[in-house]
Amino acid sequence: MGSDSIRSRPWALPARAAKAEAEAEPPPAASSAPGARSSSQNGASKDGTSRSGPLTRLPKSENGRSDDGSMAREDEAVPSRRAQNTGAAPRERLAREAQQTRIGLDQKLDEAAPPPGGREAAQAVAPPSTAEIQAPDSSATAKASAVGYAPPFRVRSGGVRVATVEPGSPADQHGLSPGDHVIGAIAVKGVAPVLFASGLRPPETAEDSKPIDQPPTGILVKKPSGAVVPVVLAPSPGTVRARTPGWTLHGAKLVDEPGVFVDGVVRGKSASDNLQPGDQILRARVGRTWQDITPGNAVGMLITGKPDPLRIEVLRPGEAKTREVEIQREPLDTGDWIPESIESPEAKKLDAQFTTSNSLFLMQQGRTRKPVDDRFSEVLHQELFERIDPKKLYFTQEDVNALSKKRHLLDDELKRGDASFANLVQSRFEARAAERSRWTQESLARPLNLNRPVPIGSKRPDFPADNEEAKKLWDNEVKLQVMHHMAAGASEREAKELVQHYADEAERGARTHRGSAEATLLKTAGSVFDPHTSYTPPSEAARWAARLQRADKENTGIYFEKLSPGLFQVSAVDRNSSASKAGVRAGDVVTGVGRSNGSITKPTADEFSGPWADDIPSDTLTLRLRRPGAQGARTLDVSMPRTYVRERASGEIIKTGDGKRIGVLRIPSFYSDPEGKTSLSKDVDGILSRSEWTATDTLVLDLRHNGGGATNEALELSARFGIDGVVLTDDHGQPWAGGRVEKAYDRPVIAVADRATASASETFLRAFKDYGRGVVVGDQRTFGKGTYFGIMGATGLASLPPESDSRGAVHVTSGVAFGPDGVSPQGVGVPSDVLLPTLIGTRSARFGEEHLERAIPPQTSKPVPHQLFGHRATTDTVSSSLQAKLAVRQAAPGPAQDLAKAVQKAQEIEEAQQQPRRVNLQQLKREMNLRQDARAVLNEMGAGRPSAPSDYGQDSYSREILNIARDYAEIVGNRRPR
Repeated sequence: MGSDSIRSRPWALPARAAKAEAEAEPPPAASSAPGARSSSQNGASKDGTSRSGPLTRLPKSENGRSDDGSMAREDEAVPSRRAQNTGAAPRERLAREAQQTRIGLDQKLDEAAPPPGGREAAQAVAPPSTAEIQAPDSSATAKASAVGYAPPFRVRSGGVRVATVEPGSPADQHGLSPGDHVIGAIAVKGVAPVLFASGLRPPETAEDSKPIDQPPTGILVKKPSGAVVPVVLAPSPGTVRARTPGWTLHGAKLVDEPGVFVDGVVRGKSASDNLQPGDQILRARVGRTWQDITPGNAVGMLITGKPDPLRIEVLRPGEAKTREVEIQREPLDTGDWIPESIESPEAKKLDAQFTTSNSLFLMQQGRTRKPVDDRFSEVLHQELFERIDPKKLYFTQEDVNALSKKRHLLDDELKRGDASFANLVQSRFEARAAERSRWTQESLARPLNLNRPVPIGSKRPDFPADNEEAKKLWDNEVKLQVMHHMAAGASEREAKELVQHYADEAERGARTHRGSAEATLLKTAGSVFDPHTSYTPPSEAARWAARLQRADKENTGIYFEKLSPGLFQVSAVDRNSSASKAGVRAGDVVTGVGRSNGSITKPTADEFSGPWADDIPSDTLTLRLRRPGAQGARTLDVSMPRTYVRERASGEIIKTGDGKRIGVLRIPSFYSDPEGKTSLSKDVDGILSRSEWTATDTLVLDLRHNGGGATNEALELSARFGIDGVVLTDDHGQPWAGGRVEKAYDRPVIAVADRATASASETFLRAFKDYGRGVVVGDQRTFGKGTYFGIMGATGLASLPPESDSRGAVHVTSGVAFGPDGVSPQGVGVPSDVLLPTLIGTRSARFGEEHLERAIPPQTSKPVPHQLFGHRATTDTVSSSLQAKLAVRQAAPGPAQDLAKAVQKAQEIEEAQQQPRRVNLQQLKREMNLRQDARAVLNEMGAGRPSAPSDYGQDSYSREILNIARDYAEIVGNRRPR
């Protein structure tokens, strides 16, 4: 989301059974996503299966969609795989379905730009069903952690299988064997990449054979043992011969296998006696009903789930009848599923090419469906320069023009797996970073006139024309950085040393990132589709997954704002946190960070991405702070334990002065751990089941700073509050509802949200308003992320957790979710019924989904029938009455008025400081003080960070929430729903 202080939790629909984000912003893509606690972190959504009750699947719509749970488009739906019990019908049906897949493949090819050399040169492109398998659907991974409950077998979604190998043929000589699963290949000399996922592309004509000038020179093959190995074929002319139902390539008979198959079993477990590699999985039993297994729902129904027995129906090759098998889900180490690495130089090169081309292909299967053509190439060319140099201070337009020959070639290169352009740009950036380090030294050696204003706050539309213009801009930037450090309390000598230090650090960083240029290119390519489509290299994917696996999150209670490279100012401190007890205050500037060896060093340019600073390996966080004061700045060292807090739902019952009992339920995210031991719905059940909650007059549901999570938990939470029906519809009009609960909370409810409330939280709030379940209180509206995404390994293998893929992970925006009234939060958010702004709401001019580059525009869909809740609480009359009562309190001297004035002042300051202007040292110092004072006041009033339920009533903001809750209870009473 572009904010260091908010982290997103991107989410996915339950049929995808996707694991999480953040807002991590990606990570995140992600942003991933709205801003990032995993955010990315680009934080993230977790396992989407139901933990506390079955997910209610509503009847299929009349548009002919399958009700098997897949998210495939209507024209790309995978046919049912259910077989008959007798005769040869299963094989005949599979043959017909294979032919249907071929027809769909030809339709898909019509959408793609022809590769260099014509369509005859392209020997294979993944068919539509493959896109559904490998893009959104494989985001629903087998595991979200290293160890968890799973059935002791792997699955794969169809693909290309080697049926026979002709002795002495090139295929035989190069190591192809019957049973090998072909997963990818790269063609040479300008020929488009050959992407195997569920089929090669056969000749277009009815001829039995057609010569080709350039056969694939390398194929990636997955052996029955699970190893992924390259098979290098001679780059000589060859022949592809059409066959029914398969075809041959260099002497290997290849067979297309639509469907879901067992890929391997664990010996000694329950599957080893009942399943064999190659068995086709046709159906699975969910409760008392059987559902067909398709590539679209395979992971959600077979891999993820509670540790309950799994009952499936399989068809074994060579057999006419199906068999029913019961498998125990057991704790398994998913490391068993990771394929062997590829070590030879030739194989590594081929592997890198495959990673690039396949990642691009998977991105293209997302919601935006942009063609990868010359226009795409032109945008990518410009975006790569801007991603590496967002402030346009390093590159010049001459640099961009010097590499402009590639402007319309990048699409072709990426399709071939060629990412060499990224290295060209990175090399130019390294040279410019070294040059800027020298320029910094030269600029600091001259006297700086700190009384002469310099421009600030403007975003340059173009790179400087040449080095002469770039030098002037850099001199201004050096002076501005010196002024920032001095305004924060440093002497001029200290400020100059710091600015030179961070210029040198940027030069070192440019060299360090040399090996990640290809990953940067793929990340940038994702952003050309939409802001949440991205690529994550293997090291980042593993680290991201490890953060998500921690149930406890490190939190010292400090929130930072980056003012300049290496300059971090404390913007807020949580009440009763370890930082607050250690004496850290809003306005303090971090000048040093304690390391594990006991030393205190300067912060790196991007040390703090949020409140944890969790990359510093120590049980104690030590900070050296500079604290501005009337007598000048003073330096102090503070140490605090690196406490861990469980970010789970918590509740408290508050008794007001007039005897009302108001329940406060804080929902930090929509979480669900992969082993099924912890979930939001389970924790909410535990809180609301306590007898004292049945006597509450109303309930406050606090969703501030909730960036989302598992959408399935949003559905389940809706059920806990009596929303019995459709909660959302997906991109294809398919409705989704929550599970059944014995007794839902039926007293009046108000929901509290802010501008950082996003994603799955907005899904819940959309249904909350549409059903008239209660009123929404807070900022003018929420963040506005109404899309869901999938995460997959770059190989596209559905049986692998994305973070364990040796090629990295791909995040793809899969679709848009709509509320029951047909309105999506995408780009517009969920509006509040009663306005009570927060600190983040005052910064909304540059905070929200609509401000992200190439965000999907607002969307609407056909409403679905839904019955209003008994309170009918969100009528204009009720909302107006509550707003009027709040206005009366704000008009009279007291806390409510003070809060309203503080919000208004902060809004004015934020708006003024976002405008382009010119400032000198004194003006900059005054601006920093005004902004920090305003934020400190709002933070003290409780409008800066969400209050813990136990702290409600101790600050002005939470007191007003309690007042609104009390007013609401008086208006609607304790009436039960009809």
